[in-house]
Amino acid sequence: MIKFGIYMKDQLTPKYLYGFWGKRRFVALDLYDSYEGSTEDISKFQEHAIGRLAVVNGAFKKTHKDRFNTFDESTLSLIRERFQAGLKLKVHDMAVSDGRTSVPFYKSLSSVYEYHLDFLASDFSAEFFVVKETGSSRRIVLDNQGNLIQYIFPPFVFNMIHPENPYIYPINYLACKILYNTFATKLQDKYKCNPNLLGKEKILLLSPECKVLLADKRFAFRSYDMLSAPLGKFQVIRAMNILNASYFKYSELKRAVDNILCSLDEGGILITGSNVDTGSTVNGGVYLKNNGDLQKIFESGEGSPIKEILESVSSANPAA
Repeated sequence: MIKFGIYMKDQLTPKYLYGFWGKRRFVALDLYDSYEGSTEDISKFQEHAIGRLAVVNGAFKKTHKDRFNTFDESTLSLIRERFQAGLKLKVHDMAVSDGRTSVPFYKSLSSVYEYHLDFLASDFSAEFFVVKETGSSRRIVLDNQGNLIQYIFPPFVFNMIHPENPYIYPINYLACKILYNTFATKLQDKYKCNPNLLGKEKILLLSPECKVLLADKRFAFRSYDMLSAPLGKFQVIRAMNILNASYFKYSELKRAVDNILCSLDEGGILITGSNVDTGSTVNGGVYLKNNGDLQKIFESGEGSPIKEILESVSSANPAA
């Protein structure tokens, strides 16, 4: 079987996007802000555009608006119980993809803590660059570290991370391999040698609602790898749909938890969990940092996918 991608603005129609084949097509990342329609239609398209896209650590960008609403109600209640309104509250919302799940979380907190709120949203990479030769529709997409994420060779769109299944789409797989060596890497090397010879366009992969919040001094967005050194101290850390074995090895999950524990204030809370789609049950938990360890204070569904690691942290110190 063979499948073509969505690589130009003229293809951004409901019939083409959401027909039988459209739902499975890879979408060129530089079309993310190109859809014209209602706010709801734009949101639906953007979720579709990044639904099967992954970054170099293997994590998918897939996300949905209002994905954690029911779970958020419980966690927000716990935050209000533990942190008094009128006092400073520092929050780090990790691995937020294009930020659409951060928006309702931030708005709920800002209604309580007002100008005392200091909210940081982060993701492994939200900034990308489209590189191409002048006048050409052939292009590559790089992240902010220069890693190849996607390459577009009409009528094909290829995702570098998690490409098409070679057994279902053998022609795509073969074309992907050939064009990677004959086109994508050559254009990438040319860009590295002399960026001025090529056209370059920056893509800020943030939802419209999240971009609006950037004008609010209480809200900030940064690129951050949770396996790297913490960005500071926070009273609340939230990491949803990221801390699981499908993205990280056990040793990496331990390292991420250690970094989070280091970044979390004594008496602070960690919120973590995963679900599939909007409205589905979140398998998650809320943990309190007490005497340097983590203690579970709330659980949803089957609990956090990494609860064994979190609970081993809690049991490491007999005083916990």
